[in-house]
Amino acid sequence: ALVFPILLLLIVGEAVAAATQLPEFGAPSFRAFWLPNTFIFSAIVLAGVAGGNMGRDVETGFLTRLNLAPLSGVALLVGHLTGVVTVATVNAVAFLALGQLLGVELAAGIAGIPVVVLLAVLTATFFGATGTFLALRFGGADAVEALFPVFFALAFISSANFPRPLIDLTWFRVLATVNPLSYIIEAIRSLFVDGWDLPVLGRGLVAAAGLAAAAVAAAAVATRTRLSRL
Repeated sequence: ALVFPILLLLIVGEAVAAATQLPEFGAPSFRAFWLPNTFIFSAIVLAGVAGGNMGRDVETGFLTRLNLAPLSGVALLVGHLTGVVTVATVNAVAFLALGQLLGVELAAGIAGIPVVVLLAVLTATFFGATGTFLALRFGGADAVEALFPVFFALAFISSANFPRPLIDLTWFRVLATVNPLSYIIEAIRSLFVDGWDLPVLGRGLVAAAGLAAAAVAAAAVATRTRLSRL
């Protein structure tokens, strides 16, 4: 969740650096443009970690033993997702520090740091809760592993690699526009490139909070259902 997004940043940031020469690209460097993606890919990896861990707890009977203790499903889910939030927060700080080392400044200044971390945590909560839901719903880690490539496809079919206005393929631009991850990525990117673009930030925060709330609600229902069967 930490190393893989950094490797992508270093490789892609060099390989596609010439893209910034395109008119209206809107970023001082491709690393500045692509750095927000590290938060998203880190969150996707956390989906596999959270879902895989919960899936193994179901498969090994550990969840059954937990169910014998006076532990509520809410406490179980909150404790599980707290780990996701903690790792996402630490990784977000690490990515911000890496950006500084690579010369990528936050146009929004120091005040933009907590907003970046908040968006990263909400996104990680969405993916972590989604992975947890899949593990609980299907009773193992296989479902999470099977859908892991879908999570990455969802990230790539967005404005992660290119500004939406400059995407020539109509079907790709349409998919990127309806993909809520585009608005989260663009919100984080705006803090690095543009500063305080409130409409973009608003759309990103609404998308991130909505996805996180929906995923947590689904995971809560799946937790209650799974515990009732044990």
